[in-house]
Amino acid sequence: MRATVFRENWVQTKPLAVGLYWRAPTSASVGVKILPPLRKDLPADVGIPERELRQYQGYLEQYSKLDVPWTSDEEAAVRWILKQQPDFFERSLPFIGYIEFLFDAPFYEGWRIKRFEAHTSYGMSGLSAAPKDGNIDVDVPPHGNTWRFKAS
Repeated sequence: MRATVFRENWVQTKPLAVGLYWRAPTSASVGVKILPPLRKDLPADVGIPERELRQYQGYLEQYSKLDVPWTSDEEAAVRWILKQQPDFFERSLPFIGYIEFLFDAPFYEGWRIKRFEAHTSYGMSGLSAAPKDGNIDVDVPPHGNTWRFKAS
């Protein structure tokens, strides 16, 4: 009887920013297809539990009542939340800012990945307010069009 040989390997992508630079999504759908297949294609829904969203949404509601240039700018709201409660994101991360793919499985003898396909889509609330400052263009962000917040 011949022993099966395998190697511990993985395929990992760099983080992919999802959402808009001023609003991160609360749900995403991910699909991965690996050829030749090792096992069934891997679809996955990623979401934030409601209990994680409540306090964050409460802060966003408070922020929207402030006299700020743009009440829908979540990137600015995150900075404001951190001033109110510096450790807020140590306990909770109530949005999805980045998606990273990691395929971690044994590579059996003779099996090689020839193609790796991944797709993602995301969703977020369509409710937003226009900026008070007419110079803020929501379609042309100042620093690229992807979410920039990074949890430490």
